[in-house]
Amino acid sequence: MLFANTDFDEIARMVNANSPDIIGLQEVPENGDKSLLEKFASTYPYHAFLPIENTHNVGILSRFPIQEVTALPKPLERAFQATVLVDGKRHLQVIVSHLIPNYPMSDAVRLAQGWYDIRAAQASYIANLVKQRKVPNLMICDCNFTESSETYMLTRKAMHDSFYDVGWGFGHTMTGPFFPVGRIDYIWYTKELQPIEAYVPSGGGSDHLAVIAKLAIR
Repeated sequence: MLFANTDFDEIARMVNANSPDIIGLQEVPENGDKSLLEKFASTYPYHAFLPIENTHNVGILSRFPIQEVTALPKPLERAFQATVLVDGKRHLQVIVSHLIPNYPMSDAVRLAQGWYDIRAAQASYIANLVKQRKVPNLMICDCNFTESSETYMLTRKAMHDSFYDVGWGFGHTMTGPFFPVGRIDYIWYTKELQPIEAYVPSGGGSDHLAVIAKLAIR
């Protein structure tokens, strides 16, 4: 969402134009949950948000019932897993996560290794969690890494990248001023799911673009 983005009309326009069933949200600002629920209460009656920490956190909106939500512990800082009942009988485990970014740019060289180590630990934790699954898993992630990174490959050992598998083009999601190209936002899935379509829509008012993926339970 971008923690400073309060253009909820634009967020609603983008969401309504694409009409997803489950929405994973990163960088939800203070009171952003209330504004989102005002826009989407009838369309997405099921929701969960982690408490705001240092200006923002993560959340989920769903057309399907959410039966359980568990905040994930350190090394993760902003992540949870939610059990979603997708068709009245089959469950889907949805992880919504925001991995540590590289910031600020003035400290990038000095702190880059520390950021990488934390992000690698976060990705490793999620990969190990997914390997223990009993139901299909989906991860909606502002991962803050690109396809060329070791952390991407670590994640890919446990899950599949929907855009890589069925998307078209570069799929760049980063539009910010420092590195305005790059694919750092993902919808990951496990082998029990089949990807049908994935794309990056325009709009939303953030420095990131959204990722949309259509998947079927095998």
